[in-house]
Amino acid sequence: MCDVKFTACKHLDFSDEYSAKKQLLSNGKVFWLREAPYEGAARMVQFCKKRGRINFATGCTSVETAVCSDYEEIEHLTSVEDE
Repeated sequence: MCDVKFTACKHLDFSDEYSAKKQLLSNGKVFWLREAPYEGAARMVQFCKKRGRINFATGCTSVETAVCSDYEEIEHLTSVEDE
């Protein structure tokens, strides 16, 4: 495991309660890689405490990729499994 510090919306949820696996994007931000429940379902997602699942990896990782007007940037610290 390695600790990753990055900025993103404060409403993104990086708790360990999901069955998806946290992965690192090339820009140093974290997303969730989940098993697709059906063919064509989004696998690289974010989870929002206010909106639920966001179906793309970079959703709400910056103000430019915010999916709603509630975006508020904070610094996150979470652990990601080493590959």
